[in-house]
Amino acid sequence: MASLLRKQNERIRNLENIVNIQKEEINVLTDEFSIVKIQNHEKEYEIVKMKETISKLLQKCNDQKACNSVDTNEGKDDKMAIVERHNIGKRQLDSVDGTPTPTPTRSTAFYAHMSQNEINAGKHRTLIFDVIKTNINNDYSPFSGIFTVPFDGVYVFTLSLRIETGTNGAFEIVKNADVQGSAIGVIHSDSGHDIQLQVSETIVISATKGDKVFVRTHSQYGHTGYILADGNGRSMFAGWSILN
Repeated sequence: MASLLRKQNERIRNLENIVNIQKEEINVLTDEFSIVKIQNHEKEYEIVKMKETISKLLQKCNDQKACNSVDTNEGKDDKMAIVERHNIGKRQLDSVDGTPTPTPTRSTAFYAHMSQNEINAGKHRTLIFDVIKTNINNDYSPFSGIFTVPFDGVYVFTLSLRIETGTNGAFEIVKNADVQGSAIGVIHSDSGHDIQLQVSETIVISATKGDKVFVRTHSQYGHTGYILADGNGRSMFAGWSILN
């Protein structure tokens, strides 16, 4: 009888392990599906912005009545040829003198905060920081909360969330589906007084062009209570490149 019970217990443990593995696989698939949905949304937004830009350019062209006269400027080709010969000569002199041609540097940065309080965000949810203060190259989307890495390099990302008494939450900075950094905040007060604090995390990571970086609540611990956002204290997400 004891042997039978041991075998049954072992089978139950094996089944529990299988269930846990399947849960992890489901979480990974959920992450990948969410990223695909967000990417589609961002592409739609980019198309809308491109259409607006094209429309403005066409309107400007019509207003100036310059579209049909672009190639009619006399002497323009001769001037361009002179400028080009000058540039070629300068490059040749630089190479003779051994002066290196400077390599253009690339940079990007963003900073955004929440416009309103976030209540009971729950588990495994991307947080949206919809008020943009800095967004060089428009690499951060205030609609999805995602920063799209524009070029290979080393980046700094920082997170700061204002929470109050009765709040429990764990938060993650994620690159694609991999957690890069995490922070936790738990506030309980037996005195009846309101307590507030900033939960923060800063990371330095290598990233590849096209990677997606965002903030989300923990898949197991999640968040209950308030994430506050007003003039007394912001909840924010920021990042910038430091090496490429």
